[in-house]
Amino acid sequence: MSVIHEEFVTSIRRSILDKDMAVLKLEKHKVVSIISDILCLGREAVYRRLRGEVKFSLEEIAQIAIKLDISIDSLIGLKNKEKSLIGLNLVDVKDDFKQEYLEKLIEQIAFFESVLTKYNNTQILAAFDRLPYTLYLHYDKIAKFRLFKWAYQMNLIKDISFKELILPKEVVQAQSKLVSVVRQLKETSLILSPDVLGALMADIQYFHDMHLLDEDDVISLKEQLNDLLFEMEGFAISGELGSNAMIRLYISDLGLNFSNMVFRYGKHSYTYINLYEIGGIESQNERLCEYQALWIKSQKRYSKLITQSNEIERRRFFRQQREYINGI
Repeated sequence: MSVIHEEFVTSIRRSILDKDMAVLKLEKHKVVSIISDILCLGREAVYRRLRGEVKFSLEEIAQIAIKLDISIDSLIGLKNKEKSLIGLNLVDVKDDFKQEYLEKLIEQIAFFESVLTKYNNTQILAAFDRLPYTLYLHYDKIAKFRLFKWAYQMNLIKDISFKELILPKEVVQAQSKLVSVVRQLKETSLILSPDVLGALMADIQYFHDMHLLDEDDVISLKEQLNDLLFEMEGFAISGELGSNAMIRLYISDLGLNFSNMVFRYGKHSYTYINLYEIGGIESQNERLCEYQALWIKSQKRYSKLITQSNEIERRRFFRQQREYINGI
């Protein structure tokens, strides 16, 4: 029996125990019963796999890992701590990109809902060089501009104005739902670049100069951005993101080079690095998650906490963001 196989079987038992399924060491038949249900295999076939007489197939490992919330990445890491499985969280470049985008939203909603159902100690550590999408997706015009810019850059739309891009109501509803679900996570620590709105306003100006945004579009976007800033300022004053959910907002004194998040839930971690406006890379590798968390925490040394404190800096930050908005 290999080290990886032993660790996988141990992870199965540990996961079942974590889920309060009351599996004792002598109650092997309960473990077998649960795995049998997951894989739709007979009990003897499962016994042979657990004993190492028959290897689990890749598909079987994936099914068990998904159902029991086991990190395959950490198992592979037993062989080489420097290697990690990096997943791609991308919207496929297709004609039906709106449907692909919707499916990604639904996947994210399902992930967070599952986490909230199972765990109480949910946490986000994040550092953003741009406006965090989890703060604004419920603003339809801002969210639509994010998708519009991405689709334009990926050559999915040609000579189509912002007004002509129509999003299905299912997309708009899913965007709002994702925000409401994320705001149920118990603790959020968010570090923002001091010019977090600067790049976005430059993008809006660019598309306006290209005559793909008209004056009404710009006015609508500016109105929603001002509403968003008012909402964010309320978070900073109260320290509350939602019911029983707290938030800490920091403003970095240094420019941030990219946006990345680490989600922690129970004994697990998941990191996501935003690279392509919509989409990026993700991993559950424990070492990578810890490294990302360490990097984010290190940025606090060069940042100012503006939540329930530092009123002068808080006012200065939001005043600067409003100047970016009013600058076009």
